[in-house]
Amino acid sequence: MTARAPGKIILSGEHAVVYGRPALVTAVNRFAHADAGTSARDGLELELLDYGRSVHFSYVDLASLREELEARYQHFLEGSLGIRDVLRAPEELLLYAAALLVERASSDLPGTRVQVRSGIPRSCGMGSSAATVVAVLKSLASHWNVAHDRKLLFELAHRAEMLQHGRSSGVDPYISVHGGVFRFRKQEGRPLGIPGTLEFSLVDTGTPQSSTGEVVAHVASWIGEAPVWLDFESVTLAIEEALLRGDTEGFRHWVRANQRLLEDIGVVPARVREFVAEVERRGGAAKVCGAGTVRGQEAGVVLTLLEEPL
Repeated sequence: MTARAPGKIILSGEHAVVYGRPALVTAVNRFAHADAGTSARDGLELELLDYGRSVHFSYVDLASLREELEARYQHFLEGSLGIRDVLRAPEELLLYAAALLVERASSDLPGTRVQVRSGIPRSCGMGSSAATVVAVLKSLASHWNVAHDRKLLFELAHRAEMLQHGRSSGVDPYISVHGGVFRFRKQEGRPLGIPGTLEFSLVDTGTPQSSTGEVVAHVASWIGEAPVWLDFESVTLAIEEALLRGDTEGFRHWVRANQRLLEDIGVVPARVREFVAEVERRGGAAKVCGAGTVRGQEAGVVLTLLEEPL
């Protein structure tokens, strides 16, 4: 059974969404794919085609792995383990999601093989991990005849994302489940009917040295609950209004404001700030679309609004 799920771009509200403020998010036409089928081997065989890696777990061992990962996550919450040490191999996120689904399946599951690949760039702010989790859940749920709807897919994918990011707002799995353009807040989304076509470019500044979870944890320890999140909310609502009016110049103005806020919370490295400044000197606007970074000079993809190429 084949399934796919889209990646995403956050138009406004990065980090603030973790603190209950709204974010504007759109799905993109880049997808993660999963294909589940029957295997002659008992248990679950997971093939990560992009990594050239294959692992096999019995369903009993899969349940044990789930317990181990949840114990590691608890250690993270208690402060005795870094978020990067919760998941120690690329397959563990997907195996955990599969284990959550096994709990809801019949007790006599057949041997299953699931092949996974993604057309979404990894570790750059486009929601690759969430999309892959959602694709795997959809594929396995259909193959195992587990009743599922969007609500369940989001719930399970969000639980898995917590292990990846530490404190996940849920915005990535939500948009991968639903697609479209949404205002997202506190695990709920409101679809936005944006008139016309929303055109922008994405510039890849390189893979951040900090994981999303590390950046979120850093911002939480440095800023936490602060008035700046109200500023993010004001900018997000202004961007939404500009988009609904088809106000291109207003959109550019508030994208610049969103970028200033990201710089203020310390997640935009100097080289990316210089790139954004050059875009603005040419009359455009640009902003980091993901968590950014707290180490190195790469910050993932940058949304760029510029009539002429650099």
